[in-house]
Amino acid sequence: MGSVDCREITRLLENTHYNRIRKTLEEIDIYGSQSGEIGESILVCNDQFVLSRLLAELSLFIHFYNKLRSNVTSIRRINNQKSPDIAVKLDDFEYLIEVFTPMDYYGYQVFSGLLISCLKNLDIDIGFILSIDSKAQNLGYTSDFPLFREIYDWIEKFRDNFFKWIKTAKKGDIYNIDSPSVSLKLKVQVESIEENAEIRSISWGQATRSTDTICFFRIDDPAKFSITQWGVKIKGKLQKQQAGEPRDKVLRILAINFSSADTDDLVWLNEQKYHDNFCKNMKYLARDITPYPPFDVVLPCKLGFECGFARPINLSTLRSSFIKKLLSAISLDEPIKAIPVASKEESESFFNSIIDLKDRKNLINT
Repeated sequence: MGSVDCREITRLLENTHYNRIRKTLEEIDIYGSQSGEIGESILVCNDQFVLSRLLAELSLFIHFYNKLRSNVTSIRRINNQKSPDIAVKLDDFEYLIEVFTPMDYYGYQVFSGLLISCLKNLDIDIGFILSIDSKAQNLGYTSDFPLFREIYDWIEKFRDNFFKWIKTAKKGDIYNIDSPSVSLKLKVQVESIEENAEIRSISWGQATRSTDTICFFRIDDPAKFSITQWGVKIKGKLQKQQAGEPRDKVLRILAINFSSADTDDLVWLNEQKYHDNFCKNMKYLARDITPYPPFDVVLPCKLGFECGFARPINLSTLRSSFIKKLLSAISLDEPIKAIPVASKEESESFFNSIIDLKDRKNLINT
């Protein structure tokens, strides 16, 4: 009863994300083979940011598969050629869907994720408890981070230097870091050094971020939106033209998934004023992309265990009413729902279950 395994299981069950982790693994197990290249990529993925994008693709695949079965397929890329992610065939019509999952402050999120991973997996035969303190020179520090390759090179150099330092470090010692951004400095303090190398705890009270994604979509001037981080990301995606050129009886869809956006409940995407801004901004971004329009439809959405979709933006010459019928036929008209708020009874039940688990854990430890 006092084994490490029992304690680890109890800690896992205390994790408030346990049910989501379990459900995600179940979906990978059930739908991994049916989803073809999407499922295969998930099984070999070792990058948490790429994994979040792949899981979004899997969520949309499942959304289709549960309704259309063999009519939905994951498109296999040959020789890494550019192509959409999912194809749906219904009667004599084909839908080609590319899933795009942008992240706010991508460089910063890559950096913070890799830094924690680097410290936890340091190849050294001691354990440690560390605390990281952030000092930002301005609120825009998250936008100053470089792209992935430069961050990765920084992490490699940091790993070598920190490895040499931690070997002789003691409680209270501080390691100062100039991050890849000139606007953010960090210091790592040793809270304790442990003989057991499996003990690796890192706490990081990260500095305040500067804004909310919704602010970008309040911009009703397309020229101004085009130079924001979201405008630049979406324009770059449109320019890849991954769904090919327009064809008869083919609808090319760019599904912009907001699940990784740095914002709160995504029901605001359903509101008319944001739809109007989105329409103007998308048409402006796509206006000079040649030799043909990049997609017929841009579809803002929230992908996950329960998928929801905002109103489509029509970039084609097709009638908007016709596009709505086409999307409805494959269930791409289900609205984005508000995050449910727990009732008082549900909250009390949850906290009581946590208390019960803690009591059981204390019993195991004794």
